[in-house]
Amino acid sequence: MQDKICDEFELCPYTNGKLFSFRSISPSTYKAYCDHIEKGIKEETPVSIGMHPNTENNFRITFANTMFGFLLDILPLESGAVEEEDESSGSKGGSSNSMVEEKKEFIYSNIPKDKSNDYPGRQFEIAKLGIDRKNIRPFQNVFIQEFERMNALCEAVIVALFNLEKALRGEMNFTDTIESTQNSLITERIPEHWTKKSFPTMRMLSSWISNIKLRIEFLQEFQDAVDSIPRIVWFSKMFNPLSFLNSIKQQTCQKEKKPLDEYEILTDVTQFSSEDLLKTDKKPEETFAYIGGLKLEGAKFNWDDSIVEDCKPKELYTVMPIITVKSYNINKPPNLSKMYICPT
Repeated sequence: MQDKICDEFELCPYTNGKLFSFRSISPSTYKAYCDHIEKGIKEETPVSIGMHPNTENNFRITFANTMFGFLLDILPLESGAVEEEDESSGSKGGSSNSMVEEKKEFIYSNIPKDKSNDYPGRQFEIAKLGIDRKNIRPFQNVFIQEFERMNALCEAVIVALFNLEKALRGEMNFTDTIESTQNSLITERIPEHWTKKSFPTMRMLSSWISNIKLRIEFLQEFQDAVDSIPRIVWFSKMFNPLSFLNSIKQQTCQKEKKPLDEYEILTDVTQFSSEDLLKTDKKPEETFAYIGGLKLEGAKFNWDDSIVEDCKPKELYTVMPIITVKSYNINKPPNLSKMYICPT
């Protein structure tokens, strides 16, 4: 045992006396030690074991979401429904039907259902982009794959809603898939057959639909200028952002006529927000790009000093500045002495 443990030593690691402190007492009796433990530790906190106080907030949020999710699962779908008499027709309807109609209109307002005459819900006509498939560039191929996945997702959503409408009108039978769609609209969940075509997400239905709208708007930027990389590539709005990083490597090795396995990705955190960057004349090229939409969990990026530091209490996620992404040849590396080599 070290002597400093008996000399008012800080027993909570990494706290530096902040937020929570529990020091040892001078050599004393067994009863004094017991009293010190009982009175000194007044509450359970992750700080006492060297973790950030936000750890507990995140745990409680996750626990609350799980608990209310269980309640939604066992709650009768017609629970609390108030029957209303339609003055014009004299018919009666429950609140569940109105919730379904309201949710359908919300989805239709965010995901256009009639952009394509032949495929309900299709957002992008890839054949009309004007990209030469014989001379396609790597970044163009990435965005074509994004178009295809977004089309598949939106078509699945719209077709499912069309089938639900037909079933409610009695034009087709209620299947398990249609019933799942209806129940999910009521409980604010994403139907399982939609998640199979979706990007990874933990969002509730309304937030997920709003996010799809933002992703469509981002892809629309590329559709309007297919020969150039968007000024800011929003990683948080892509199905497969890693494929874009690989395209940067491919474009660099094609330009330098070297094998692909000789190249790695190099990132540089700028001090620009997306708004600040768009006010400048900085534009990406085929061998480097500006990416955004990234956040830090459990830490904060100091924009002025360009360092990572502790986040504030109850601030679970913090926005990162715009990041420059480029590729370099590992046989001719730049000065990496002040760079962090990320494990792969």
